[in-house]
Amino acid sequence: MRTQRRWWAEHARPWSVFVADRAGDVVGWASLSRWSDRPGYRRTGEVSIYVRSDARGRGVGRALIEQLVASGAQAGLHTLLARIADGNAASVRLHTRQGFVLVGVLHEVGYKFDRWIDVQMLQRMYPPTPHDGLARRARRVSRMRRRSPSE
Repeated sequence: MRTQRRWWAEHARPWSVFVADRAGDVVGWASLSRWSDRPGYRRTGEVSIYVRSDARGRGVGRALIEQLVASGAQAGLHTLLARIADGNAASVRLHTRQGFVLVGVLHEVGYKFDRWIDVQMLQRMYPPTPHDGLARRARRVSRMRRRSPSE
């Protein structure tokens, strides 16, 4: 129980957890978690989604991932990452339909079902915002370029 309490505490704002239910019965869940404890990664989140097998193909995963993407935007995140075990084509499709792109494969980093598992890394980046340091820098550089050499 202590582990579960700690996990819930780690998902306080700006992180989040969503639960999908059908008539009070949990059919799926999703979480937006911190990618790293290091300060430089504070605007990067990791998404996790689970949909119960009898609820797949009914829009549960889509509703959950849409909530995660919206929650990340509201939290001011810059990028979302997803780790998807090899062989889960449905999850890859779900993520790519929400703007995630494959950025790499980690070979044999997991072990389950008596075999080594590759993990696909997917990433979704939010457009820069006015509060983004890079957006401010790009505007400053743009203003500098607009000046004529005679100024």
